[in-house]
Amino acid sequence: MAPKPSLHRLPAPLTFYVRINALSESHLRQVAKLKGVYGPDLLRDLSQWKWDYPPAGDNAVWASILLNALRPEEWAIACLRPDMVKDSVVHGCEIFASYVVQRSRILPQWVIAAFWWESIAAQGEMSAEDLALLIEGWKDRFQNAVSWWMERGTNPPNALPRERDEALLWRCFYSDLWHSGALDEQTNTISPMLKLSGTRVVLGGHKSRGRLPSAVQAGIAKYVLREPDEN
Repeated sequence: MAPKPSLHRLPAPLTFYVRINALSESHLRQVAKLKGVYGPDLLRDLSQWKWDYPPAGDNAVWASILLNALRPEEWAIACLRPDMVKDSVVHGCEIFASYVVQRSRILPQWVIAAFWWESIAAQGEMSAEDLALLIEGWKDRFQNAVSWWMERGTNPPNALPRERDEALLWRCFYSDLWHSGALDEQTNTISPMLKLSGTRVVLGGHKSRGRLPSAVQAGIAKYVLREPDEN
């Protein structure tokens, strides 16, 4: 049995939903495992994002845009409609934004991802067991994307007819890895700060449907043709 994370040692945005009884400590233990997936040293600079609080009446819209920007892969499990975002999730996003500013807009990627997963779980009143299954599925896709990129991602194929499918696959893996924070934005290589001890390069592993990029699995791959934006 995994040891319980100390509520006093985790960042305030991650303990918020537990403090208001929207989630349990079991949920918190699941998202805390993301530190072992990303490693503690993978940082993400959020200084280009807008962290000002929204004008009165637009809080839910702002929260939905924020969570969409923080999603850990291109086609995430949930996209929150502004008119459906719970007040507790909006408040959680405000606390997260304050924390980002306090930390000079640079946060460990695992904290960013953990907050996103918690917010989705709180919004959907998800059980800790269901949350664990969803995170495990994402982890498998993520680690496969990392291994695929290390094997062939540094040489993007030409968008010629005979290579079109491979080029689209490259773009979809790129988009997932960009959203995960694992790509070094200067070189488009896997960040040296990512913990790779548990990642194995599996040749051809992407051919298994469960390991395809999220956009391919969702059937929207043809729309992933541009650089991922931040909004």
